[in-house]
Amino acid sequence: LHFPDFIFMPGPSIDGCFLETNGSEFFKETVSLYKLRILNDNPNMANFEFNSDAFGIKNAVSYPDRYLEPICDSINLYNPTAKKIVTVNNGIVEKNGNKWVVLTKAKIKYE
Repeated sequence: LHFPDFIFMPGPSIDGCFLETNGSEFFKETVSLYKLRILNDNPNMANFEFNSDAFGIKNAVSYPDRYLEPICDSINLYNPTAKKIVTVNNGIVEKNGNKWVVLTKAKIKYE
């Protein structure tokens, strides 16, 4: 049985989870916003970070209430013109059925 090391995800669902069916083993331009790193000792746990391209960043800062705030806490002020979103501390998710549920939000900063 092969578990991917990483799963790339678009933004979270409305309830702040990642839906397994939205995941990809490959980064998808303009779509992928987050990168989940599956833990070696427990394939039902992963840490995650914001990981996107310029289009994804622009989308995320345009709609932070949809793409960022449900699963991230910012350590600096929201910046609608940010060119980068840096993950300062990874968040933690646990697989529950077909969802990855956020246990700990990621800490991000706008640059």
